[in-house]
Amino acid sequence: MHWHAWDSGWIWGMHVVWWLFWVMVAIGVWWAITREKVASNLAHPETPLDVLRRRYAKGALTTEEFEERRKVLVNEEGGTL
Repeated sequence: MHWHAWDSGWIWGMHVVWWLFWVMVAIGVWWAITREKVASNLAHPETPLDVLRRRYAKGALTTEEFEERRKVLVNEEGGTL
């Protein structure tokens, strides 16, 4: 009787382990990237003035609307630009 690795299922088991290894590596990379993005957002939260500037840059606001809202925000924050 001749023993073959292909017949025993051992090689298929190693194939599954190899795929599981690479799936875990991919999950680890994804987790590290998303964790970095979340930490970055928490470290530098977007202020209302930043949101206003972004909307103005996208063209969602006219210059007059931007200036009016900017004045309100600056007065509420008690600061100047």
